[in-house]
Amino acid sequence: MKDLKKGALISFKQNFTSWLFIIPSIILFSFFIWHPLLSGIRYSFFKMNGFKMIEFVGFDNYINVLSSSDFYNALNNTFSYAFWSIIIGYFAPIIIAIFLNELVHFKGVFRLGVYFPNIVPGLAAYLMWKMLMAPGEGGVFNTIIGWFGLGPFMWIQDPRYSIPLIIMTMTWKAFGGAVLIYMASLQSVDQNLYEAVAIDGGGIWTKIRHITIPKIMPLAKMMLILQFINVFKVMQEPLIMTDGGPLNSSMSLLLLTYKYAFKYNKIDMAATVGSLVGILLFVISFIYMKVTKNKEA
Repeated sequence: MKDLKKGALISFKQNFTSWLFIIPSIILFSFFIWHPLLSGIRYSFFKMNGFKMIEFVGFDNYINVLSSSDFYNALNNTFSYAFWSIIIGYFAPIIIAIFLNELVHFKGVFRLGVYFPNIVPGLAAYLMWKMLMAPGEGGVFNTIIGWFGLGPFMWIQDPRYSIPLIIMTMTWKAFGGAVLIYMASLQSVDQNLYEAVAIDGGGIWTKIRHITIPKIMPLAKMMLILQFINVFKVMQEPLIMTDGGPLNSSMSLLLLTYKYAFKYNKIDMAATVGSLVGILLFVISFIYMKVTKNKEA
């Protein structure tokens, strides 16, 4: 035991400079991530008055949340966000990255154009889309399609299309970053492989099918789980564009958490929903990692 402590002390002295650089990050991470996370879990077991703990209630908050129709509506909507995110937003960056990688001229211009929405502030971007898709004859999109004798449509105010349209705007806003990541991965592909396929008479589809897709597949798997997790954190977009409506059709789990905390002043319920979201994401991530690990083995 003494040897172990002595070894740890020697290792700390040898890496003292490195620890000086990393300690501020650890302090900030603990203050902004771990402290709120652990506090939220603790609050979920108490009856709260604002942020003051009144009484330990065990699992009563979990029973109340799990018996609430609002929770199941938000849970169903969140899975709907995830579904449409995979359909609309997951494949688009891969396709665009492959297309840009095949370009010979103006590659930089297109790359800038694809990434440009990422630098637009989120609030401005979603307010712009909200204005474009405003219902009624005064909306920008309705005005344009009105020239062709169509509409007007309700767009995001139609419960059937609110989630797909919000996902479309999220994809427009953020897919440029994913495109650049895929393009960086494609740059590492050995060009001799493409030349070998060309010599054998293979076309562009053969190159994509047998070289490009297998090369980016590990990255694509990681991006899939990251996107799934990010979609579960969707809150800002429906809050700005629809406030969870119409008829709660775009209410997500985190937006429900926000409303419990800051609209209804139910901190205990908000902490409980947040804890359930964390448990759900942990289970999904664990299953995904287990399945992909077994397939790779």
